[in-house]
Amino acid sequence: MNKSRFSAFKWLTGMVFLFVIPVQLSAVLPYPACAYITGQVIYFNQAGTPLSQVTVSLMDADGQLVESVQTDEEGHFLFCAPAGGLFTLNLNTAAPAGGFNAGDALSVLQYFTGVQALSGLNLAAADVNGSQYVNTTDALLILKRFAEQTGTFPAGDWLFESPVITAVPGDTVEVAVRGLCYGDPDGSFVPASCPGFLEYGGQTYPCIQIGTQCWMKENLNVGVMIDSTSEQTDNGLIEKYCYNDNPANCDVYGGLYQWNEMMQYVTTPGARGICPEGWHIPDNNDWCTLTTFLDASVNCNSFSWTGSVAGGKLKESGLVHWNAPNTGGTNESGFTALPAGYRSSSGFYNNRNLYAFFWMSNTYTGNKGLYLILNTSHADIQRYHYPRAGGYSVRCVMTP
Repeated sequence: MNKSRFSAFKWLTGMVFLFVIPVQLSAVLPYPACAYITGQVIYFNQAGTPLSQVTVSLMDADGQLVESVQTDEEGHFLFCAPAGGLFTLNLNTAAPAGGFNAGDALSVLQYFTGVQALSGLNLAAADVNGSQYVNTTDALLILKRFAEQTGTFPAGDWLFESPVITAVPGDTVEVAVRGLCYGDPDGSFVPASCPGFLEYGGQTYPCIQIGTQCWMKENLNVGVMIDSTSEQTDNGLIEKYCYNDNPANCDVYGGLYQWNEMMQYVTTPGARGICPEGWHIPDNNDWCTLTTFLDASVNCNSFSWTGSVAGGKLKESGLVHWNAPNTGGTNESGFTALPAGYRSSSGFYNNRNLYAFFWMSNTYTGNKGLYLILNTSHADIQRYHYPRAGGYSVRCVMTP
């Protein structure tokens, strides 16, 4: 490729729109001495899809971190820089990448042969091997990832504009920052939107993007409490158990549900059940996707303890809710699993602070259901089966 043609490859500069708006901040925002830097992060596609849960870091003129925030579900962020001055925004995300396909490989080849023009962020996204030259090697790597012959690009998954901003105390700077996935120079990808929070059943649930999935970050706690001696029935109401028949335990650990009640009396794996619209009860495939993303050594078909770190990455860290030792409990995934214990099929409660049991939407022989186990003494996980009359925790996962 002619190097002069690549001189237009300006790495993520000159790609943002800045609007400096002098306002009377004392009437609008609480700290008028701040230089406010606010904006939205979007994907550089035709729809301008907002990007949630992107980490935006405000760096000062010396390259020192001032503050980091995460974008909300609409991609918005806000900083208050007390001193004002010259700042740079650095962005990153753990969201799953996508959009790379044969069309993108063709775009790269056409650019290399001079048939198609690429510039700016689109050109940067084409350089998937990070060589700062776009050529047939990049096209081949895009095809390999599209064919699932590789799961990564040498350059990474995401790239974002990195604007330089001058902010004056008392004013507001509004910034629109765009991002693309490497391998998607035509901007065809429409990223899934994992909301920061979900309102359901009169409660607010935080949500978390883990790999390609969007999960509730708390155990489901919907329905009317009944005591442990009663059975949950198909009566038009969602019913739940609270550990030791104490509503305060539902507030912390979520409800415990019998399998049939959770599924709303259907047996189709992946059914919505008692989850909100657009979400469903995870089946074994969903749990497999989650746990193998965290730990490739997990065997999704084993009934023995499997893997080495997936359980630890799922468990809430510390000993506030988990009894010691909470082996490997790092909560690296953000899933924040709590040890809610269970209600047995014969009606007694056990194992709170020691075990977390999560139903799957899969049946098993002998009127049983599958479930996932986390334990305070294990950093690995176990998949097993139990009578559907037992009461276990429920997590919902967003339906793609």
